[in-house]
Amino acid sequence: MVNCKMKYYITNKQNDRIEHEDYNLSISIARRKLLYNVGVYDVLQPMEVRADGKRVVDIYYQTWKSMLVRVFDNKYQERNPTYVGCTIIKEWLIFSNFKAWMVTQDWEGKQLDKDIITPENKQYNPESCVFVHSRLNKLLSGSPKDVKGVHKTKLRKPFRAIIYANGRTTHLGYFDTEHEASRVYITAKIKAIETAICNYEGNKKPKVIAGLRQHIKELNKLI
Repeated sequence: MVNCKMKYYITNKQNDRIEHEDYNLSISIARRKLLYNVGVYDVLQPMEVRADGKRVVDIYYQTWKSMLVRVFDNKYQERNPTYVGCTIIKEWLIFSNFKAWMVTQDWEGKQLDKDIITPENKQYNPESCVFVHSRLNKLLSGSPKDVKGVHKTKLRKPFRAIIYANGRTTHLGYFDTEHEASRVYITAKIKAIETAICNYEGNKKPKVIAGLRQHIKELNKLI
């Protein structure tokens, strides 16, 4: 006797077909509101629970939703313009696909990053994404071409250079020209990334190390 299972489908507004063998599950999902009109939460377990009187959000859902916010929330992008133009691989618009990838990663106590492995990358996908500590994520935030550590002041030397590295902000000095301040900032950033490479070399993450070295290469072009 051949065991044949009926398959059911739903679609989101991007016409992505989601296959399920459970009819009730497919109907339940089809009735849910899509997150930002594209994200499909295709599992039955709740997104959050109450524990000891506190609201606890599922970490997989929280990470997935935060990714969608960065890509599809216009107000968020107004505050964080580096995310303008970012996309998410089609498969990850379906929650269960993203969760299946995340459970295989070293994610505890870390943040999802899309452009450490591949500088300037604009797409969230399994090949480019990695979980890293917030210190490293903040150090490398933005494009290598954006010199975020240089600020205009009203002092006699009007350009101040600062850097956030190793969990703290360090003042690098005041300078007469923006170019001079930029060079000092970029040099300090390269040294901070080199320190991060030393820390990662014992963690068996060759893709992260290769990405950090590529960041250094891009920064050296700006000096």
